[in-house]
Amino acid sequence: MDDTISKPLRRFGILVALVVAVPIISYYFMLQKKESQVIVAIIDTGIDLNDHELVDKILTNSGDSIEDGIDSDQNIYIDDQFGWNFWDSNADIDDLDGHGTNLARTIMNIDSRVRIIPIKISDHGKGIRASDLIKSLQYAVSRGAKIINVSFGITEASHELDAVIEELRAKNIFLVVSAGVGVPNPNRPVLLSNLTPQKYSYPFVVAEAEVDKDVIVSNSNYGTQIDLAIRWKDSKINRGSSFAAAIFSGLLVSEVQSFPDSDLTSDLVWSRLSSRFQGMVEQSEMKQSRVPLLVLE
Repeated sequence: MDDTISKPLRRFGILVALVVAVPIISYYFMLQKKESQVIVAIIDTGIDLNDHELVDKILTNSGDSIEDGIDSDQNIYIDDQFGWNFWDSNADIDDLDGHGTNLARTIMNIDSRVRIIPIKISDHGKGIRASDLIKSLQYAVSRGAKIINVSFGITEASHELDAVIEELRAKNIFLVVSAGVGVPNPNRPVLLSNLTPQKYSYPFVVAEAEVDKDVIVSNSNYGTQIDLAIRWKDSKINRGSSFAAAIFSGLLVSEVQSFPDSDLTSDLVWSRLSSRFQGMVEQSEMKQSRVPLLVLE
């Protein structure tokens, strides 16, 4: 074929290929970006390292990914390749209780597009110190968490925690907290204004609603701090406000996935989720105070 014909034909073929390929490639990268993993820190009792499904979801710290006794990323936490144990001050985040593991499973059941940072703050959910909560929150932020799940409350107060909570708000990092049951007696609910971090205005404070009545479970802590109650019948999800908080964290994962390139604020989240609310429920200890109900189908 004559070059005067073949060269234009070749150029035309290349142009056609580009016209076809560029949108496909752009769409591929858009999907990759949209399906990126949301980083969720779970501050609790650790995670079961024998649960391979969960272990595959743990966010590895690339700066300190080898267990060699050296603080490779110089963040003061030696060998924190997966997370950190603030209870024992080491990198052993294995869950001896099961609570943190079940929270992780619950979040994954709602939306599996996550990378988990397990932060161990207690062996069995007792004796948690405000100083360790502060360090845990700061650690979660340093590791890039977008959502932080805290399914416990403590009575100890801390002025230093005020600044940490404000940092979360400023960076649009979502803090999800369970309403919990009485501290220390689970059968004697307490005012949430006496609990940390529930007393702060920024966190999403989540309670469990009764399965068949428009009321929050009777042993729930109470107060105007509760933002919403969640009802579910799925037997795969444990009962209790700890898991109501985990459900909400999972729902937040979906919301973050919907806004991969924008600053998704707590107000915008609330506005989007409000369309899913199904009425209001009463608080057992404060019948005049009603909160929105979200039903997990």
